[in-house]
Amino acid sequence: MLTMTGERTQEWTIERIAREKPQAPIEVKGCVHNVRRMANFAFVILRRREGTMQCVAGADIDPAALAEGNCVAVTGEPAFDARAPHGFELRLTGVRVLSRPLEGLELPIHKYKLDLTLEKDLEMRPLTLRALRRRALFKVQEGIVRGFRGFLHGEGFTEIHTPKIVRAGAEGGANIFKLDYFGRRAYLAQSPQFYKQTMVGVYDRVFEVGPVFRAEKHATTRHLNEYTSLDFEMGFIDSFADVMQMETALLQSVFRLLAAEYAEELALLGIELPDASCIPALPFREAKERAAQRYGYRIRDPYDLEPEEEQKISQMVREDTGSDFAFITHYPAKSAPSTPWTTRRTRATRSRSTSSSAAWRSRPAASASTTTPSRWRRWSAWAWRSQSFGLPARAPQRPAAARGPGHRPGAADDEAGGREEHPRGGPLPAGHPPPDALRAGAATGRKKGRKTTMKIDSAMLEHLCELARLDLPQEERGEVLEQLGKILDYMEILNRLDTERVEPYDLAAEAVEGLRADVPGPSMDRAALLENAPRAQDGAYQVPRTVE
Repeated sequence: MLTMTGERTQEWTIERIAREKPQAPIEVKGCVHNVRRMANFAFVILRRREGTMQCVAGADIDPAALAEGNCVAVTGEPAFDARAPHGFELRLTGVRVLSRPLEGLELPIHKYKLDLTLEKDLEMRPLTLRALRRRALFKVQEGIVRGFRGFLHGEGFTEIHTPKIVRAGAEGGANIFKLDYFGRRAYLAQSPQFYKQTMVGVYDRVFEVGPVFRAEKHATTRHLNEYTSLDFEMGFIDSFADVMQMETALLQSVFRLLAAEYAEELALLGIELPDASCIPALPFREAKERAAQRYGYRIRDPYDLEPEEEQKISQMVREDTGSDFAFITHYPAKSAPSTPWTTRRTRATRSRSTSSSAAWRSRPAASASTTTPSRWRRWSAWAWRSQSFGLPARAPQRPAAARGPGHRPGAADDEAGGREEHPRGGPLPAGHPPPDALRAGAATGRKKGRKTTMKIDSAMLEHLCELARLDLPQEERGEVLEQLGKILDYMEILNRLDTERVEPYDLAAEAVEGLRADVPGPSMDRAALLENAPRAQDGAYQVPRTVE
């Protein structure tokens, strides 16, 4: 009877051989990766999990035993030479074949590049992944995850594992995979955001390494249907700068690990580790304006970064600071005042790169906002952000006497008598109506029997669901009707606000200046345009008939 004690025989690895320098014959197991045959001997490259080992086989070794693809156990004496890979080579005295392929390998996986079509590559995936450069990709991925996990463990973070089949999306987007969960609608998780925020209240600092899913076409360099997400969440911070500092230290730690233990894989892939020694931070608006001025292009979208803009900003930061990274902070929110807060998430709140969501969650004022009615919160959040970016306020300025109990004296006070504090921190725009005023207006409207100009009943809700392609469960329709009614009630309150002294908000219209001047000029040569056409006839593109 065998008794398992957990004691294992220490095997000979490349690192152990180089360190201990054994003088007696040793046994090593691996797969024959490549054989270079000479006149009286052959160089045999043995592929192991930690890398490749060079062996030398004399004429007394059976060549059939060393066929490419064979899994073997070789015996030999190490010969130490600085010119050899890893500082030694194994001179074989015996070979024991453990297994061999039924047929010869169809692919020369020992080559530096395989030069395969995507279809052929995927068809032969179990073999192509054995190529050294393909293997190196997974080793670098391993190093990044190791560095991420090790650093955060050292900083007191707790690793969590969150569900990937969820009841609803976590980020307010529509690009989520739907599935049937035993007769109920479910989704593949876009993000562990909800669970991270929950667990911060348990452990203060949490992280996760896990897959996330996005129902997006991924035939680009910017989108993936499925990828491994590295997420962390932290509490008890003073500002989002604390999170930025943590991420900078994290990147530095990961890159140090890659440089120390994955240099061979990086060299195979031709990767130069980026510089994360000091990462600058630029406000969103400043970054866009500086890049546009330097490289001579017009800003088409004042609320988002286009791919070309991201490249230009990165180029600008590299030229000015030498850094391969940059934090973009104070990302604006483009949305109507009636849009719920949860759907106006900025890039900063979606990314741990800036993590401004953690900033407002950490403010003491955030606890007070939990008692504020959602109708006030939705509009005031927009007004607060619009003021922060120099956009016109939506309400007239109120005198100092009209300031509500939420006012906190200090730097926020202005010449007109100060501003209210936003529920999540920061000043409100001048003249912004306080929450009490909105609540009073709502109550007054109900007392006078005022009603909204529009009501949504079950028939209209059914029509809306049909237009939006929503499969709304019957048990949830009552709650949705109530929520839509509250939104309409709030719009009625907004309609009663005095906007006589408020200038029209037309910034969005002014920002649409992406059209070039309509100036006649020479057209392109017809022959040049037809050079890349699959088929052409009579000086025109020939396309399949689609309409009979």
